[in-house]
Amino acid sequence: MHLTNTAPLTGPPLADRDGRAPTRSSFVVRLKDWGDRSIWEGFFQRYGRLVRQAAVRSGLSADEAEDVVQETALSVARKMPDFVYERTRCSFEGWVRHVARLRIVDQLRRRTPAVVNLEEHGGEEGEGLLESIPDAAAAEQVDVAWREAWRLNLLQTAMERLQLKVSPDHFQIFHLIVVSGMSGPEVVRTLGVSLTKVYAVRHRLSRQLKQEVARLQETPGGLG
Repeated sequence: MHLTNTAPLTGPPLADRDGRAPTRSSFVVRLKDWGDRSIWEGFFQRYGRLVRQAAVRSGLSADEAEDVVQETALSVARKMPDFVYERTRCSFEGWVRHVARLRIVDQLRRRTPAVVNLEEHGGEEGEGLLESIPDAAAAEQVDVAWREAWRLNLLQTAMERLQLKVSPDHFQIFHLIVVSGMSGPEVVRTLGVSLTKVYAVRHRLSRQLKQEVARLQETPGGLG
């Protein structure tokens, strides 16, 4: 079975059937329904890029990273019928990270002559095998890659949402400063705007970006 990510990577939080954003618990409950296409598109929207980035940062190729995305989604889907969401014990994001971590390590170990299939050693419960990995597939490396991918994904998504809410000329100024690393005077020369406007836009949009990050960290289902 191959899953297709048809959901956009931008836009507002996934809406529930009655038009409201789902709570974390309702998001998880709906994932138990394999036929609920909209909620699984939401899963890919929230986690597809993140898992892919973590896989690449762990040393996988683009094709291997895509396999990890698919395998992670399938592993989550298989476990969902028995999954019990207990926020006080483990966040849903933490569980998905655990699943993706095993799939990344599994891909890295396939490069070695002695292939170890994690599913044959307890699947999602086979974390003990990670301790024996001696090279770039070390569990700590994967965890570091995931944390960095999570941070970058959060900022990238926040920037995408900010772009939808501000004027194009203001976003261009902010993008040149924040992403391209230009100084205020360089932006003035490039765009022909006043330095006062450049600094005012930077200050205002920096505050708005922080607000977008905060909203994403509260997004139901895992972006925070």
